[in-house]
Amino acid sequence: NEISELSKKGYTLTLSAMHGLPRTERDILASIMEKPVDGIIVEGSNTALPNPNVTLYRRLKDMGIPVVFIHGTYDGLDDFVTVSTDDYHGGYNAVKYLYDRGYRSLFGIFKSVDRQGLARYAGYLDALRDYSLPFSLNNVLWFVDNSQFIELLRSGYVHNHMGDCNALICYNDQIAYAFAKHFMAQGYAIPEDYATISFDNSLYA
Repeated sequence: NEISELSKKGYTLTLSAMHGLPRTERDILASIMEKPVDGIIVEGSNTALPNPNVTLYRRLKDMGIPVVFIHGTYDGLDDFVTVSTDDYHGGYNAVKYLYDRGYRSLFGIFKSVDRQGLARYAGYLDALRDYSLPFSLNNVLWFVDNSQFIELLRSGYVHNHMGDCNALICYNDQIAYAFAKHFMAQGYAIPEDYATISFDNSLYA
C-alpha cells in the first residue's frame, strides 16, 4: 500500500485532521512552518468557499515545500498540483447511466461547500439538458455536511421534495447508503422504488 511504499523510500507519514475548521487548518500549517517537512498532501475542506489560509500555502511553496491537493484546491491556488477525479463527467455519466436504463425523472443530492459537489451538479445539469430530461430546482437537494443530511432524511424533507422522481444521483456512497437505509426502513425497496447511483466506490457501496 501507499504507506509501505513511503517506508521503502525512507519516509514517515504524519496525519493531521482539520475537521472542516479553518482555524485548525491554520494551526497545522503554522506547525509545519516551524518544523518543515519534505512534502504535504492536502484534502481541502469547504473548497467551494473562500479560504483564509491561502497565504499560508503560498508561504509553504515559497519555502520550497511541495504541496499536492487531492479532490480539489482552493480559489487562488489553481497553480498548485491537484489530483482529482473528473467530477463533471462523473455527474454527466451518472445521468446517462440512468437514462439508458429508462429513468426520466432524476433527483440530485449534492454537497454545496465542496468543489466536487458543484462540478458533479454541473455535469448532472448539462446531461439533463442534453437528454431533454425535466429540470426543477425542487429536484435538487443541497447539504453542507452528513449530519445535516441525516436530519433532512429524518424530518421527511427529502421524501417530500422528491415528488415523482424514481431515481437519484447522490454526492457520494455515504449519502446513498444513508438514503437507502432510511427509505428501506420506511418500507421502500431499493432500487425498485428508487434507483440510486453515487460516487467513490467506497466500503459503503
